[in-house]
Amino acid sequence: MPAARQGFFSVFMSKFLLVVFLLQISSGDLIAQASGGLKYLLKKNETLVYHVSIEVDQGDYWTILSGYPTYQVMNSDKDSIQVRLTGLLNESQKAKPGKRIMFRGPGRMSPFSPFTGVAPGSLGRTGPNVIKINSRGEVISKSGSSQLPFLLGNLSELMLELLPAGEEKTWNEQTDISISLSSGRLPRPSFIRDDKKLIRAKQTTTYTRQNTTAEGLEIQKEFKLRTTETVDGEPRFEINGAGKLIFDVDQGRPLKLTFEQTVIERENNTTEKTPLKISYRLLDEKERVELAESRKAT
Repeated sequence: MPAARQGFFSVFMSKFLLVVFLLQISSGDLIAQASGGLKYLLKKNETLVYHVSIEVDQGDYWTILSGYPTYQVMNSDKDSIQVRLTGLLNESQKAKPGKRIMFRGPGRMSPFSPFTGVAPGSLGRTGPNVIKINSRGEVISKSGSSQLPFLLGNLSELMLELLPAGEEKTWNEQTDISISLSSGRLPRPSFIRDDKKLIRAKQTTTYTRQNTTAEGLEIQKEFKLRTTETVDGEPRFEINGAGKLIFDVDQGRPLKLTFEQTVIERENNTTEKTPLKISYRLLDEKERVELAESRKAT
């Protein structure tokens, strides 16, 4: 081969190999983002503000819990992330279309309300809500309590979703819990002294990767809870839920969740079903400024 053509061929092959190499790196980065490497990347002194809404179908009306709980990142290193939760959820009612319901005026919630777990003062009694997690979102330690109704767990953990250990497409978390009943009702606050009954249950949360969009990585989330105690062969309490989670791979944090579930309670010859809608969304900088200004105005 002539020297000139050989030199041209060498340069051409070098550029071709360089392009292939760059494409391989880019493809590898995309694969890593889409199928692996999910972890929390919260930074020390960072603040994350979420809008949270929990809607409970009460037949003719909705009972709604909503607010702007905030995570303040107290510490972050390669082994753990420690955050403090501030902010509460407020309770309100909304009549369904075509229904006219007389609601009580605003005031302190009854200690027997299913929403007592996030009532003003309830958080103060239990001290600050501080939680430490690893890069997967597994809880290492926690203090304080912000118990939500209908077996939703703590508000402090609501926006901390579990991530996979590796590149799994599907992963889950199984937990054995005890449900505290009083007079056949759902859990009451621990400061109320009366006869209680504990029922054992197993809950499973399953996550499945879906598509990567402009918003982030879509993850299907499913939840199931079953008590060991049964009524006519069916669990005394049962929960079935499903929804979609959006996770920001680059920033390492959940962006939003839309989720629906049904709580089923069986007792004697009756079965009561309570549908719930749970959602949260991370506010961007503009929304945070607007929220701060609206609070100053009030």
